[in-house]
Amino acid sequence: PHLFLPPLDDGKINAIKNMRPGRVSKIILHFSTPFWFPGEGTINFIWTNQELETSDEEDGWITGVNGMYEVNSTDLRMWVVGEAANVVDTLPDDDVIAGATKLIRKFLGNSELVGPKRITRHTWLTDPYSLGTWSYPSIHSQHQDYT
Repeated sequence: PHLFLPPLDDGKINAIKNMRPGRVSKIILHFSTPFWFPGEGTINFIWTNQELETSDEEDGWITGVNGMYEVNSTDLRMWVVGEAANVVDTLPDDDVIAGATKLIRKFLGNSELVGPKRITRHTWLTDPYSLGTWSYPSIHSQHQDYT
């Protein structure tokens, strides 16, 4: 049985075989009251080697968050990458909200900051119809894979 009708030619089949799946989870954080000024809702996270090595198991996934970016006046988009994306896609929403709140408080140095009230996400990595998100070329990719 073929997934595509008519079947793909060999060049397209090889191009697909040469790609690798990426692991990324995109989560929208909804805040009742934003802590950022309009147009300035970008936070990039950089971790030291020591922080990466000593992150605890319970919420160690937060070290896989590379940034949060303003979507609108009350929402931020949080990107979780790598193995952390696999973990966060299996967590209940309350655990994700707690981890995101801990992360924001840590990097902004404000332990009183109110975290998101809810999140919106799709667990792409555990979705049986996608089993992942972005893809990228592998070392086996050829120029003709793109033409």
